[in-house]
Amino acid sequence: MDRGDFILEAIRKLYDAVLEPDAWKKSLPAVVSMVGGDSTLFLEQDLRTGRVKSASGCGHAPEIHAAFAPACEAGMLAPWMDTPGPGIARRSSAVMSDTAFARSDFYNETVRPTGTFHSATAALDYATTHRGFIAVGRRLGSDDFDSESIKTLQVLVPHLVTALRVRHQFDEGESRTRGAYAMLDRLDIGIVLTDASARPQFANARAEAIAAEADGFRLGARGVAAALPAETRALRRIIAAAATITTKLTQSDTTGTIVRSATSAMQTTLPLSRPSLRPPLTAFVMPLSDARFDGAGGAANQVAVFLIEPGRPPDINTRALAETYRLAPREVQVATLLAQGRSPAQIAGKLGIGLGTVREHLKRALAKTETHRQANLVQLLLSAFVNPVH
Repeated sequence: MDRGDFILEAIRKLYDAVLEPDAWKKSLPAVVSMVGGDSTLFLEQDLRTGRVKSASGCGHAPEIHAAFAPACEAGMLAPWMDTPGPGIARRSSAVMSDTAFARSDFYNETVRPTGTFHSATAALDYATTHRGFIAVGRRLGSDDFDSESIKTLQVLVPHLVTALRVRHQFDEGESRTRGAYAMLDRLDIGIVLTDASARPQFANARAEAIAAEADGFRLGARGVAAALPAETRALRRIIAAAATITTKLTQSDTTGTIVRSATSAMQTTLPLSRPSLRPPLTAFVMPLSDARFDGAGGAANQVAVFLIEPGRPPDINTRALAETYRLAPREVQVATLLAQGRSPAQIAGKLGIGLGTVREHLKRALAKTETHRQANLVQLLLSAFVNPVH
């Protein structure tokens, strides 16, 4: 391979590092080789706290790399990280003369034990809250880096920044998703996220408990299922239809997606018979947004299935519902009882009011929440206003 091929190979290894937590260790030797050094140091720093997130490299023992973290946090690397600016490759000697560097505390306390002296460096600003730094070093007594070596590092710098930025976004997304799933686990109704083929990608604790009873609903590798084959086919058809619905949401956290999807959800509910002859479960099916979430095996979560147990009505946060949509107390009562599985006639009997009055309260609640149909109103309450289990 010619030099251009070697540079492309180094770039490929940098992008490989996006998907593997420890792949930086594998990609950095290619950078060292292309720039013409003997070792490298690679740091990531959280700008909010000043703490070094990671310190790695090649050509030295891990404890040598780790020693640079406190030096960075103490500001000793500032001359190279802050000037002339991020994304610019330069010789260390262009920032501080060899004489001044040899007399500095940074060199004598941190660099000297590595056996290096000259280095080619670049600051890598990849997020508003984080930045990176790379220094390719040469052994003490070697010549300084020439302009060709600095040009090579400069070619690699934008790819380093991009790889770091993508890795950071992945990490942030994973963190948000883990937090969102943890929140779903605390809800006292069953929630299952599936792909378009009804294969479950996530089930919260309550959904798993319902499935464990094997009484009207099951979780299987081939798809969610009901007790009766006809109901299984119907449930899977509804899920497939929901997966085709496109919603345009900008946020990409699972909980937020479910909440905001509710107002445009399918008007689809399905009773699921239970062999125990207990009252049937009710499945509410709704689409998620275009923003996809990695599930098991990399599949996308496209549909949410809410499972309501008639004998276990969901605990609705009525105060939050009233304050959010400015609902009157009776409108809140009627909407809450509807979400808990009561029919309008049953609500009338429980509250001691006429069926026409119940329908009038529902009409006003639908208008204020902009849900338009009872199924949409129920889905809104189940997705956004169920109290977590503590």
